[in-house]
Amino acid sequence: MTRFLKDWMWELVVLSVLLVDAVVTLLGTAYGLSLAPWLRPFSLDIEWHVAAIWSAMVIFAAGAVAETAMRRAHSQYWLAVLTGLFLLMTLDELMSFHERLEGWTGIDWQRLYLPVFLVSGLAWLRGVRWQGWPSTLSVLFIAGGVAWALAQVLEYIQWDGNVQRSFYMYAMIPEEGLEMLGSSFFLFAILGLVISMDSKHSSDVVSEPVHSV
Repeated sequence: MTRFLKDWMWELVVLSVLLVDAVVTLLGTAYGLSLAPWLRPFSLDIEWHVAAIWSAMVIFAAGAVAETAMRRAHSQYWLAVLTGLFLLMTLDELMSFHERLEGWTGIDWQRLYLPVFLVSGLAWLRGVRWQGWPSTLSVLFIAGGVAWALAQVLEYIQWDGNVQRSFYMYAMIPEEGLEMLGSSFFLFAILGLVISMDSKHSSDVVSEPVHSV
């Protein structure tokens, strides 16, 4: 597969995912602000609705390409960590494990997930410092982490214990949008990395000298 065709496929993925992100977020916003009550299936904060399923699909795709990148980039263990993290996030997005844990323990889920945040943050920082990124892709990778970090800040401020604050909806909507966008950025960055690795490998194979027998 030529580099041009691979680049075209990456751009198609980027445009398609961003388009769906935008449509899902806009429809979810319309429902959340009570502008269109019939759009409940697109609610941004209800599990097993369109937004949660789409978000889980994007995260799962990011995990799949991270696993592929891990096999191509030897000894880059941060990719293994991200693969596991994305799998956990996929299940959490669909099953709301964090909310269930908070209900069972009575402890804020963000406190329970501090070890997960720490490990994922260290893996992200290691990825940021890695020298194997093409420049544009490294920016997308950084943006993915920043978007998810901002989303967690919004998640934290929208609750007072178990009680939604008065501005809950105005914090929840951008929070969910940032999570979706952050996952998409991770997908774009790592998918582009895999394509770049494949192209480099193909170039190396073509440039190898042919020895006569």
